[in-house]
Amino acid sequence: AIMEARRSRIDNEIWRVAGVLFGTKQNESLRRDFAMSIQRFIERLGLDEVLEAADITRSKYPYIGSKPFRYFCGICWRFIRGED
Repeated sequence: AIMEARRSRIDNEIWRVAGVLFGTKQNESLRRDFAMSIQRFIERLGLDEVLEAADITRSKYPYIGSKPFRYFCGICWRFIRGED
């Protein structure tokens, strides 16, 4: 039960970030590699910083695609390295 609750929380957090980045809902599809990257960033940075990176990305790239996602990953890596 504890493991299932943890998995559910992680899934919900991934979908919150995906919702900001791509406008996707939990019942829609999300590329597995994107989901795994989002999960790793949440584990390293916490949900709030990852959501901030998603907001920054969405303001620069209002469309969906791999280029905005790479930009999002770059922001997350800068946060991890402690860069502004």
